[in-house]
Amino acid sequence: MAGRPDKPVDRTVPALAKLAEHLRTLKRRACLTYGEMELIARTGERFAPYPVSAATLKRAASGKTLPAVTTVQVYVVATTGHLDVLDVQPLVSEVSYLHERARRAVRARYHLYRAPDPQLVSTMADMSRALRDLHVWAGSPSARAMEERAGQHNVLPHTTANRILQGRTVPVDEPQFTGFLRACDVEAEEHELWLDAWHRAEKTYLRLRQRRALSRALAGIDVEPAALHSVA
Repeated sequence: MAGRPDKPVDRTVPALAKLAEHLRTLKRRACLTYGEMELIARTGERFAPYPVSAATLKRAASGKTLPAVTTVQVYVVATTGHLDVLDVQPLVSEVSYLHERARRAVRARYHLYRAPDPQLVSTMADMSRALRDLHVWAGSPSARAMEERAGQHNVLPHTTANRILQGRTVPVDEPQFTGFLRACDVEAEEHELWLDAWHRAEKTYLRLRQRRALSRALAGIDVEPAALHSVA
């Protein structure tokens, strides 16, 4: 069944429009209405039942708003019933990628036109800003989502992720730092550049603390050691 024709895709945000066009193509190939897709999602013929409405599915393919990633994933599965389960997974991965691009376009600050460059980092303050920009570039995932995406169990607790995003601290060790990078979808081959930047910022911070300690010692002021990973 064809159903009522959709209105033209809103092209205000190109990445969002691309996601919407991709979803509409899947629906068109499946020859389903949004009502039929809702029924497939709710009955869970090929996956766990998911309570999504026809209106939500239609809105996901409008290009006007950013849908939830679970909504677009269900959209894919509901429109690919004719395919083998193993053939569906690449399609889910593709739409998840398009969703991430759209999320980044919608949520990134106006001045953030490209991913932050770790080679421009020299201080802990630089690193703090770069990590917060990296988070925005990744589409501003929630702290709890970052905890899950970091990989290893408890390597990046959501409370720590929150403090990093607030600019109150930076990762305390390499596993936590690489966990943050994974949570922001940084490619594995780029991790070394970021780790080099992190170590460079650490060295700068230590030299600064040593100079301050020396100055205070010469002035006769007792020096209290500060936490290495606070942001100076």
